[in-house]
Amino acid sequence: ITAGDKTHIQTNTQKQTMGCSTSSVDLNGAFLEEVPGRLTRCGNNRTVQILNLSDNFISRIPDWIEQLSALTHGNFSRNKINTCNKLPTSLVILDLSMNELSAFPPCILQCHSLLSLSQASNAISVIPTGISGLKLLKSLDVSSNRIREIPPEIAFMPCLEELKMNKNLIRTLPASFRELRSSSLHLLQLDDNAFETIVLAKAFEKPV
Repeated sequence: ITAGDKTHIQTNTQKQTMGCSTSSVDLNGAFLEEVPGRLTRCGNNRTVQILNLSDNFISRIPDWIEQLSALTHGNFSRNKINTCNKLPTSLVILDLSMNELSAFPPCILQCHSLLSLSQASNAISVIPTGISGLKLLKSLDVSSNRIREIPPEIAFMPCLEELKMNKNLIRTLPASFRELRSSSLHLLQLDDNAFETIVLAKAFEKPV
């Protein structure tokens, strides 16, 4: 990283050079092609809580990222990410939208504290059934992907309030979607998919 790069840390309202005991790292639009390794130096791996790496040219999230054991907010949107094998399990908010992921990263399923997950505008075709293990998840955005089927387990996620699956290739809806009527869900976006309106109506009608 050169001196001309937009590499800084923002803690509250102050910006300072990357160093120790910082809680917020803002590297938005810094023309980065990889995640800077210095994030794990000098104790930062135990103090960084918010990491903004959006709007760069990063193609992979390095495995050492899981060393950021205090990280709760990770914004990796608007990059070129196609590989993500490990993540800190402490994450509460994760944004991987507008990248080049062709598959749902399995490591996300280990982040049991997640409240918000966005993988919009990628090339994901399958949502793993293990998604139901994210029992605290409130918001899931997988819009603008290549998803063809919805795992029935999604209907039984107890805390889910927002589900965005518009602009995919979904043709049918699982019968379990009837359960969504009595769940905590208050926002459901399914427009611009491959099914007809009658399919949507039948998915939510009361069983005879």
